[in-house]
Amino acid sequence: MAKTRPLEPTESHVRHFSLRVLSSSKQEHVPDEELRLRVIRVPTEEARRSPTKGWLRLVDPAVSRLHLELQSRPGHVQLRDSSSNGTWVGPICVRQQAIEIPSSVNLRVGETELRLEVEERDRPASPSRPHSLRGFERAGPTIAPTLSRADRLAQTDLPILITGETGTGKTALARAIHERSKRAAGPFKVVDCASISTTLIESELFGHRRGAFTHAFEAREGIFEAASGGTVLIDELGDLPLEAQGKLLRVLEEKRVRRVGENDERPVRVRVIAATHRDLASMVTDERFRLDLFERLAVGMIEMPPLRARRDELDALCKQLVEQIRRDGEVDVPETFTLSPSIEAAIRAREWVGNIRELLNFLRYYLATGELPPERALRSSSIAGHDGDADLFEKDYATAHEELLRRFDRGYLTHHLRVHGGKIQQASEAIDLHRVTFARRMRECGVSKRWASEPSD
Repeated sequence: MAKTRPLEPTESHVRHFSLRVLSSSKQEHVPDEELRLRVIRVPTEEARRSPTKGWLRLVDPAVSRLHLELQSRPGHVQLRDSSSNGTWVGPICVRQQAIEIPSSVNLRVGETELRLEVEERDRPASPSRPHSLRGFERAGPTIAPTLSRADRLAQTDLPILITGETGTGKTALARAIHERSKRAAGPFKVVDCASISTTLIESELFGHRRGAFTHAFEAREGIFEAASGGTVLIDELGDLPLEAQGKLLRVLEEKRVRRVGENDERPVRVRVIAATHRDLASMVTDERFRLDLFERLAVGMIEMPPLRARRDELDALCKQLVEQIRRDGEVDVPETFTLSPSIEAAIRAREWVGNIRELLNFLRYYLATGELPPERALRSSSIAGHDGDADLFEKDYATAHEELLRRFDRGYLTHHLRVHGGKIQQASEAIDLHRVTFARRMRECGVSKRWASEPSD
């Protein structure tokens, strides 16, 4: 996802906004209760649906399936573009990135002119309500609004989508939501889409009859039936195949499942929570994730902030994780143990790209050895280690960043075209990139199919 400046916990004002299609001045489109509004492309028949708060549906072939998202923030409205052809903000084209908009402005998406009206006067943001989510009692003020929203959603039966970087605690939050819900007495079942082969994922979710496929020696219930009366967590939703996405949407809408190889449907009574670290908005644009499923899940969407944006709770988190390590018996930790000031300073200085999971492993290593673990080894882009990109250091950040990405795309796409004999379809499938996106990026960075026949460097 596009990286933006984390919110400071002291900020207490938000901008309110509305969006209007200039060719249809009668109706204003307003954000949902979380002050978020998305612009999407729909077929003509879907445009007749009643307007839904938080969604602007356009019948414009030049608009991407999920074009952009507007989110009210302290002091500005954040615009995050996820389209293939960008969003014009006044005279500036924004593509695949997030920017801050402090005041009213004209926008253009595809062939549609819009007017974003932003209130000039800030209004105090609603204070975060206290939450009762188990395991997050020591959370700091930065994540408090997120947990307050999760607590409110927990007491409904809406499906929930939890997004965020790897290691931010998405699974822990899903379990806490289940334990806070009216289904707490029921089972909590987890299926990890990233660890199951494409051929077996539908069987894992929906079950199968005996003989439905090779090695299906016995009939088996799926995770939805096994979790009856409780909650299903579909982890790494972004890895779910498109065909299975359609069947999951049907389960959400009809509350019935059909086992693989059967014709009969079985009713299920479960609450669905999904989690992913992937940018589903970009996947919708690339047609690798269904927009209707995203719409269905985004009603209850929660974004877990990275640990680097939660430094206000590092001390409390460390105490909680040390207690967890002691309870698990992994390391013999004295009851009176406390981290030294030098270790606390080292913890505050790190970037924690692996988030809470990395912090836990840091503490495990330190408690076991008494030594600081080495900095996490990260593979950097060529700008950090190759003289061939040294010229970029003399340019402004935006220009250098754009040129570096163009150079990477040029080399990366050319390599895979050569490997696959210039066949775009095969090359795009090999790297899990939609063919349309592959071809568009070829044009943007100047790659020609004839390069596939030229010798590699």
